[in-house]
Amino acid sequence: MPDAVTSFASEHAGLEPHHCPFREAIVLIRDRLAGLRVATPTAAARFVRAREQVMRRLVLVPTSARALADRAEDAAAMGRSIADELATAEAVRTLTLATLAPRATALDLAGAALQLRGPRAAIVAASAAIGRIPQLVERP
Repeated sequence: MPDAVTSFASEHAGLEPHHCPFREAIVLIRDRLAGLRVATPTAAARFVRAREQVMRRLVLVPTSARALADRAEDAAAMGRSIADELATAEAVRTLTLATLAPRATALDLAGAALQLRGPRAAIVAASAAIGRIPQLVERP
C-alpha cells in the first residue's frame, strides 16, 4: 500500500512511486540515523566503515601544495589548525558505537537546514517523508 508521500508524488508531480529520488534519499538518511540508535550488526559494520573513512581523511597528509592549502583553508574556516586533526583522529579512533548511540539519540534534525534542488513536487514529497513542510525559494 503506498504511503502519503508516494501518493502525493504520483498525483501531483506525475512521478511513479518508484521514481522519487529526493524522497528516497531523505528516507534513507532518516532510517540510517534511526539505525544508529539500535546496536545491530549492520549498524556496527556501517559505523566501523565510516569511522575508518573519517580516520583516513584526518591522518592522510596531503602531498601537493594545493591539497595542503585546501586542507588548511578548511581547518581555518572551522576555527581549527591542521594539527587539531590529529587529536580528532585519535578521538575518532577510540569512538565506539556504544558511545555514539546516546549522541545519535539526542540528534534532532527537526531544525536542520536541507538544501534540495529539483522539481517542486519532489521536494515537497521528500520533506513530507520526514514530516516537514519546506520553505521553497524560487530563483529570480
